[in-house]
Amino acid sequence: MRVIKRINKISAVLLFLGTYVTMPVASAEINDCGRLGEYIMCNQASLNITTLWGKAQIAQKSTIRGREILANRKWKAGLEAMIKEDYIEAAIQFSQAAELNPQDACVYEYLGDAYFGLNDKEKALENYNKAIGLDPTNAFVYEKRGKTYEALEDYEKAIEEYTKAIELEQRVGDFYIERGMVYSCVGNYKSALSDFTDAVERSPSSTIAYGLRGLTYLSLRDYENAIFDCTRAIEIDPGNAGAYSTRGLAYKMIGDALRANDDFIMAKSLGYGEND
Repeated sequence: MRVIKRINKISAVLLFLGTYVTMPVASAEINDCGRLGEYIMCNQASLNITTLWGKAQIAQKSTIRGREILANRKWKAGLEAMIKEDYIEAAIQFSQAAELNPQDACVYEYLGDAYFGLNDKEKALENYNKAIGLDPTNAFVYEKRGKTYEALEDYEKAIEEYTKAIELEQRVGDFYIERGMVYSCVGNYKSALSDFTDAVERSPSSTIAYGLRGLTYLSLRDYENAIFDCTRAIEIDPGNAGAYSTRGLAYKMIGDALRANDDFIMAKSLGYGEND
């Protein structure tokens, strides 16, 4: 009778705790209540730990989510400051966003842009490097790093960065234009011509690509092609003062003084050379 009562008490406790134990029928020592009590207590402790761990995970996720939301707000505030060309405020907002979400490559990219706007090229490079470290597949960050090296007059590194950008994204005509301009700066006109040709093929409506290729032809003393490209640039954008000036020089070199003079007058009317 005592054994049956003990079984009933243990069953009631197990049922109350929501715990189910399969008891051996023949060989179990039914009256060994101490072991069953220990099992119940340990199982209950395990349930408590599991519950606490679950709550901790939920709290951690909520904290991470909250930081991401706040970081996103800071990022948007930084973009608004960039639009206003308030680069100091942009740098502050992007820096705070980076602290909240240090694994976001975009934040470091735009923080680099803010420092570039502040003419702090070293900090710009530092943040572009972080962005590339987090996402080495973003061609546009390599382009920005190339512009920074170009501004520092480190043309060799600038060419390397533009080349990496082109390797990652060969369809963007602007990458070829930017590398071609650096080649022109160092006097490598054949490589510049090749890049401007690639830019024209990818962006056939780019007045800049035609204008720069025309200028390169002029440097290579290919005056007919210079006139052709500058004419095409003017057809796309009649306000391209540089194209008029370049075409004027090409006309002058082939002895067409009248057309050269007309182009120089048009270039001047469009403001070409006013800042010289």
